[in-house]
Amino acid sequence: MVSGENAPDEDMDEVMSDVQRWLTEGHSREAPSDSPPQHRSTAVYNAVTALHRYRIVRHQQDKKYQTLKQQRDELLRRLNVTEHDVQQARAVEDNLVANLREAQDGAK
Repeated sequence: MVSGENAPDEDMDEVMSDVQRWLTEGHSREAPSDSPPQHRSTAVYNAVTALHRYRIVRHQQDKKYQTLKQQRDELLRRLNVTEHDVQQARAVEDNLVANLREAQDGAK
């Protein structure tokens, strides 16, 4: 059976297929219980439907998480590139200022 929020998809698939098979192949052969078979079938069907919806939502959340992680990684990469560009621009500026001072000192 499926247990917990982090159950593997394979376990969920197995449970869902077992339940679908049980619903279609004759749950009426089951031992009688306090609730009529139709009520039990509806409850089980609703549970499987909820499990299916939960699985879809979980996959959507996983996809959003991966997208956010990729965007964060790209932002960090771009920030590093920007910092490197700023350092290079400062080095070029410092070099140009030094050359300008040398040229002005040589012209005196």
